[in-house]
Amino acid sequence: MAMESILENLKKVSDPDQATAFRAVQVLRFESYRLLDPMKQDERAAFARALAAELNATITAPPSEEEKKKKKNKDKGLKPEVKPKYDSRTRNVILQCLALVGGEAEVADIAKTLGDLDLREAARCALDGNPSPAATTALVAALDGCGPEFRIGAIGSLGRKGGPVAQEALRHMTEDPDPEIRLAAIEALSRFPDPANDTLMAQAGRVGSERARDRVAKARLRLAENLRDCGDKAAARRVYESIPRDAAAQRAAADAALKSMQQEGESGGLRKK
Repeated sequence: MAMESILENLKKVSDPDQATAFRAVQVLRFESYRLLDPMKQDERAAFARALAAELNATITAPPSEEEKKKKKNKDKGLKPEVKPKYDSRTRNVILQCLALVGGEAEVADIAKTLGDLDLREAARCALDGNPSPAATTALVAALDGCGPEFRIGAIGSLGRKGGPVAQEALRHMTEDPDPEIRLAAIEALSRFPDPANDTLMAQAGRVGSERARDRVAKARLRLAENLRDCGDKAAARRVYESIPRDAAAQRAAADAALKSMQQEGESGGLRKK
């Protein structure tokens, strides 16, 4: 898509005519999906660069009438206003497209929007879909200074990202004073097939409400399943065996998994009962 076409459609995203706005959004989204073709890597990168350049673009506008009313002397002390080129709706559409086509080069521009309450959820999704290590780093940085709802979303994104940087950040979040943040981090850690994570999970499972302990037990089961799938049968067995009895449903699932491992000859040091 030519730059002129990109700009023309971006201008129409917030058109008062809903049909016109809808068509513009669809054109941009369809182009994003079209460029997911591995054979269109160069074209996709150019499209992403063009979108990122527009995401934080600004324009200089005369003082608004509201600003003029704040000044007793309307002719003095008023400066042109620098504001975003596009409204929040259009910038959200840009971020949604960047979630599909963005790469490392676009991370810095996406991260700039994390401080905007109207944009940061779309920015998180754009970083979630961005495959670069820089996107993971940006999500880790976003964990500080945001409200709990956004932080829980960022924690979920880090769980999907994987890798040592994400895992270390999630381990740190298991010590957060907010119980919902701790639980979200524990659940995200279950995606990482590292036996050391179970120590943190088991410790968290000893405190909190019955509901919280139940969520921890479920997360530990998922961890055991991932360990088993990755071939670490001994570690999986240890997790299954340590699921507490007061989490009745999870204990039953753990016992069933242990029986299955024994029947399939997945010893891993499995003790006969």
